[in-house]
Amino acid sequence: MTFLEKLTTDILSKHKNELSDLCVIFPSRRAGIYFKNILSKQLESPIWSPSVFSIEDFIGKLSPYNIIDNLTLIFELYRVYEEVKMDEHIRLANITNEDIDIDDTETFDSFYQWGQMLLKDFDSVDKFLVDTNLIFRNIKNLREIEEKFPLELQEDFKKFWGSVFTYQESAIKKNFIKIWQIIGDVYLKYKEVLSSQNLAYEGMAARKFCEDLISGKLNSKWKKFIFAGFNSLNKCEEKIIKYLLDKNIAEIYWDADKYYVEDKKQEAGKFIRRNFKKFGIESNLFFKDESFNNLEKDVKNINVIGSPLSVGMTKAFGSELNEFIKNNDFSPEKTAVILPDENLLLPVLYSIPDSVDEINVTMGYPFADTPLYSFISLLKQLQENIKYDKSGYSFHHEDIEKILMHPYVKFNDTGIVYEILNEIKHKNIVYIGFVFLLKHKNIPRILKVVLKPVKNVNEAYKYLTEILNIILEKTGSDNSKNSNYKNFQLEYIYNLSENLNLLSGVLEKYKIVIDVSTFWKILIEILNAVSIPFTGEPLKGLQIMGLLESRSLDFDNVFILSMNEGILPKGNSQNSFIPYSLRKAVGLPTFEDNDALSAYYFYRILQRAKNIFLFYDTEVSVNTKEKSRYILQIKNELIKKNLNITYSHKVVIPAVQTYKVEPIEIEKKDNIIEKIKYINHLSPSDLINYINCPLKFYFKKIEKLDEPEEVEEYFSPATFGSMLHYIMKLLYDDYKGKELNENNFINVINKFENEFNEIYIKSLISVYGGNFDYDSSGKNILLKKVIHRLIRQVLENDKVNLPFKIIDLECSLYGELNLNNGTKIKLKGKIDRIDVKDNITRIIDYKTGTVKIKKLTEKNTDFYFDDMLENPDYKESFQGYFYAHLYKKLNPESNVIVGIYPMKKFKEGIMLINDEFITEETYTEFENHLIELINEIYDPSKKFTQTDDLKRCEYCPYKDICKR
Repeated sequence: MTFLEKLTTDILSKHKNELSDLCVIFPSRRAGIYFKNILSKQLESPIWSPSVFSIEDFIGKLSPYNIIDNLTLIFELYRVYEEVKMDEHIRLANITNEDIDIDDTETFDSFYQWGQMLLKDFDSVDKFLVDTNLIFRNIKNLREIEEKFPLELQEDFKKFWGSVFTYQESAIKKNFIKIWQIIGDVYLKYKEVLSSQNLAYEGMAARKFCEDLISGKLNSKWKKFIFAGFNSLNKCEEKIIKYLLDKNIAEIYWDADKYYVEDKKQEAGKFIRRNFKKFGIESNLFFKDESFNNLEKDVKNINVIGSPLSVGMTKAFGSELNEFIKNNDFSPEKTAVILPDENLLLPVLYSIPDSVDEINVTMGYPFADTPLYSFISLLKQLQENIKYDKSGYSFHHEDIEKILMHPYVKFNDTGIVYEILNEIKHKNIVYIGFVFLLKHKNIPRILKVVLKPVKNVNEAYKYLTEILNIILEKTGSDNSKNSNYKNFQLEYIYNLSENLNLLSGVLEKYKIVIDVSTFWKILIEILNAVSIPFTGEPLKGLQIMGLLESRSLDFDNVFILSMNEGILPKGNSQNSFIPYSLRKAVGLPTFEDNDALSAYYFYRILQRAKNIFLFYDTEVSVNTKEKSRYILQIKNELIKKNLNITYSHKVVIPAVQTYKVEPIEIEKKDNIIEKIKYINHLSPSDLINYINCPLKFYFKKIEKLDEPEEVEEYFSPATFGSMLHYIMKLLYDDYKGKELNENNFINVINKFENEFNEIYIKSLISVYGGNFDYDSSGKNILLKKVIHRLIRQVLENDKVNLPFKIIDLECSLYGELNLNNGTKIKLKGKIDRIDVKDNITRIIDYKTGTVKIKKLTEKNTDFYFDDMLENPDYKESFQGYFYAHLYKKLNPESNVIVGIYPMKKFKEGIMLINDEFITEETYTEFENHLIELINEIYDPSKKFTQTDDLKRCEYCPYKDICKR
């Protein structure tokens, strides 16, 4: 029999004819729902039900104050805090005759987070009836403690204030003392202000109710109060229950087990033992019943399962639940899944077997995990990055791209979205104006609203409201989605609307002026704390809940996840202005109390369970600690006392679905051969791609799979190289066909120094087609200076080599090659510079990347060209010989050498890949190998295959296709 069933039976046996005079109070609302359901089943005829409340609702109903929302409380606290702080400044100024520090005003967004912590402290102080004259007293020296504090508190207060006085001077200490000086006044003033408006936070309402009850000011319609399932009580709750017990109008039912109550080493029984001492053991109306010795006597099947990482844990849970359903008489209503870590909710839902038809989730779903939250975050980022100039406003391309790809925009019209994206990338538009976007026909309505500048809070509210209405309209009219998901969407849209209206209303009420960036910050803070309730039948189906929701409830089958230290129990973590030693001194809860609470909740849910599954993460890391102490306690203590427990422990490595990566081979079937025939020309980069990886050549040259375009805010290496090439062309363009010597070279130098900015802009226009949204600050300034320096050094090197004659610049050369089967292949190459020095034609290539020169020598003559066709390290040499081959075909009388300007080693000048001009024999040798290479491309029997050298795949744009 469950605790609630036993409670119901006992109440009916004593109070069946006076149920309407009863008020039954539980630690949680859910326990009340279960109780009323059990009560209705045990009654044979209709009867007036008792009043049933959670303890918070009970106090809220009888308190003279209205408990208000957290946001309003924070704003009210901020106003009081600023008033008290200003009063303190005035007081100090009157004493010291110094000016008031008017710049000491705290901005609301900086106050918001620690204001929540302060409010939480005030709540605890009131719930535990702490003497605020003691705890918030500003101590000037340790002697005051002996004079003004009770003897039993002196030692603890000395520990706290002693550490404050001896702590090294720092900004943290000064800030702490500064706040502590006024915290007592803030507390008193805050309660006074709230009380005058008949408002309160929970602790304040509880303290007032407690005081009024004991002073006899409260009258109620109930003749009897029943408190059931409580464990840890705050001082207010203790006094309320004690008062009603002493009046003989209350009863109390503790839900506990002898195993942890009678063993003082068990932290789970800490508060029950304390309650027995305060209220007397006889206060528990049926604790002596043998059924309250479940942990040591009941038959239980306990399974401990370890699995690596959260994903492994949830997969192991799904697998164990599935097996349990298959092999047992499974009842979903008698089964609970406990999630101490709410972040596992979604993975757990996905892991539940399809055989489970109904699920009831008592936990809220974090609003931060909804697509609406991600959209709001993107809007915040979009507005923060708006660029204003003389022409108006524009948006950063990354923000626009993220907005366009969000489901709320993308699925309005996917075609237009990709049309806009492609144009942005193709034209390399860094900042995008509204006019540019509007020129696209049928732009989604939501995008027209989104792309407006928001300059103040009122505009932000209207902006978000309009966007929300569009989303709501779209969601409401969409009949393609299943009704459950649609309802869930409407639920979180409603939640956002509610919180947005609340924030707007509070700002208007308190006349607090904040800028728009603070508005966004506060809204995001609020939404981070919002949980979306799941709709469903609370008493039907598999129950998924947090540990707190399990209070007073019993299930036959229990699955508990995240059984790791730091999660269950949470351990030493408490955000508070009141330090540990001070909390302990005045009786406020500390982390040890929280651990004892967790232990109680854990063992309580195990008390009457028959089948227990405990899952923990085996991977100990920075974020994950070792398995929970509770697992060790079960293994080393509980199973030794209860021989009816079947215990098992295993580590499960979930089967990871792997895909065998098959090598990709492209056969040259008829359709592929036809595509090969239509190749216009082959360039050195094409052939280097083939040498590097035949499949890469196939993707790029045959199937024309272009690399994805990306917007460049700063020059990429390729763009940097193109810029440098173009500037060199502009500097030497006037001297094509002419000799450069000491007399006229000075004109080139002067042009470079005097006209560099104009030349630089021309190169930008050339490279980007005039579409580059040029940012002339930051990194681009550095890149501009680097280009200037490199070109200056090139000119200095060229000056040393004067005179020479410029033949051509950035010129394209074309040629043909006859393959073995008689096919004529067109070749093409673009040469940076051709000049003549001492009757030797120099083909010069500017290289901004890393350069490896592989020269032809007497030692490597036999295998040099063979290596060139296999090893990408020879790519500079291959490219040089290719250019030389093309040029020699067109200019057979020329003696040619090939040189490279390595910009990373520009001081070394031109590096030659051949020390002397290329001989006819070398041309012939290279041509034969070139024919051999191209023959392979056109050979139908040769497949396009992947390279075996994975290092070549590291920066390949097609590596995702190959799964390399």
